[in-house]
Amino acid sequence: MEELLTGTGLGNYTEVLLRYHIDLNMTVQMTEHDLISIGITSNGAKKYCFKQLKA
Repeated sequence: MEELLTGTGLGNYTEVLLRYHIDLNMTVQMTEHDLISIGITSNGAKKYCFKQLKA
């Protein structure tokens, strides 16, 4: 998962996702509320996460 996130420019969120035991299957189902609840609160980061993870 770290390689995929790094390759999409989201490598700085690897630690957060692993801390909450979130795998790749779970990331594509996450909502904006889910991202906020694990500490990804930047509007730009949330939009970028959705764009990259849903692609």
